[in-house]
Amino acid sequence: MINDKELLAMIRDPKTQREGFAVLVSQYSEPLYWKVRHIVLDHDDADDVLQNAFVKAWTN
Repeated sequence: MINDKELLAMIRDPKTQREGFAVLVSQYSEPLYWKVRHIVLDHDDADDVLQNAFVKAWTN
């Protein structure tokens, strides 16, 4: 598991950005899913919210 500081460095470096983002998604998908799921209650809605969040993180 990569710590947050290393992960941010990977994401900021154009050479490792894609790999870093893949690690970010892998490490944080499940915990974020459950946080969202407690708010929206529906599985499909939680998936949509999580996907939209990761898309925005990638494009910004």
